[in-house]
Order: sequence, then structure tokens, then C-alpha cells
Amino acid sequence: MPSDRTRSTVPSHSRPEIRLAEMLLTTLREELRSGVWPGGVLRTYKGISQKFGAPDVVVRAVVRVLRDEGLVTIHAFSGVRAAHRGALPTHGPFTVTDLITSTIRKRIGDHEYPPGTPLPQRTALAEEFDTTVQALQVPILQLTLEGLVRPHLPHEVPGTYTVDHRQADREARLLADLEAAMRLGCWTRGEFPDAVERALHVLIGSLSPQPLAPPPPR
Repeated sequence: MPSDRTRSTVPSHSRPEIRLAEMLLTTLREELRSGVWPGGVLRTYKGISQKFGAPDVVVRAVVRVLRDEGLVTIHAFSGVRAAHRGALPTHGPFTVTDLITSTIRKRIGDHEYPPGTPLPQRTALAEEFDTTVQALQVPILQLTLEGLVRPHLPHEVPGTYTVDHRQADREARLLADLEAAMRLGCWTRGEFPDAVERALHVLIGSLSPQPLAPPPPR
């Protein structure tokens, strides 16, 4: 039986949903920068969703990231318009979704929500912003795309956690060392199973922040 804490923490988005959002963000950003999606052209949320097979919550989170990068403008009733090259960024009306996102972002920056810790209970956040639990989905996914929050790891209580960038750096260095070891040892990917990699992710917090030294020459 799950505990109250397990049931009430801010839910994390599934990893497949996050990967889909990341791919959509990369694709739309490239379309906007290359001119495939020309400046001034309007797209609807529904049209983007149907073209890329992405749920509405994913499209809305991605669009907000692009808006904050100055690549699109959001029109409440008509959709999303590509910004003209060189135009000054415009934010548009400040919505409850924007308020939730900016407030959580500031609290993370101020370490009110310390690195590597779970966000508060979803019911408490919904009550604070006088909204529904479902309304937290877009802000949480946007902050995930910004690299500020992440889903829980297998050994953690289910929920959404702030990113500990120091640990993320250690993990990146470890994986780089493993890739180098694979090249030096002439391993194939099949000889380094996913289970080993997942186990190393769990153990990473106890490892030295220094990268592994290269093996001595033979």
C-alpha cells in the first residue's frame, strides 16, 4: 500500500514522454531557426500535436520553452506564431501556468527547494496556486526540459525531484570514462548490458567527482 507521501508528491512525467518532448523541442527549434517554419506563420496546438503525434501537454510545454527562447509567440485563442528573425521577444499574457513555472523556477534558484530533493506535495502546490493537480503537468514538464527538475530514480520515492547539477556532472564524467574504456577495450555494446549501466547510475552518488584515470599503456 503506497504511503501518503508516495501518493501526494508532484507526479513525474514518464521517461518516454520526456524523450518525446525533447525530440519535439529539438525538431521545432531547428524548423524555426532554419526557416522551415517561417516567421509570422501560425500553427495551432492541435496541428502540431497531430503532425508529431505528441499529447497536448507535451506540445504546450515545448511551446513555452520556445517562447522563452524568443522563437515563437503564443496567442491564447489562435495558436503559436513563429517569431520574425531579429524581432524582440514578446511574452504575451502572463497566465497561471506561467506563474506556477516562474515561482517554482525561482524557488529552485534560491535553494528553497534544495538540489536533489522532491518538490512539495502536489495537493499543496495546487492549493497554493488555486488550481488543479492536472494544471501542474505543463509547468513540471517545461521545468524538466529546462533541466531544473527530473523524474525519480528507481530507489527514490516516486515524484519529481530538483536536479543536483553536481551529481549530474559526476554522472556525465563517469559515462564518458565508460565510453573511453569501451573503445580502449574494443567492447561491443552488447558486452556492456543496460543493467550494468543502470546499476552504475544508482551508485554514482558515492563515487569520487574526479574522472577515472586512463589505463597505463600496454
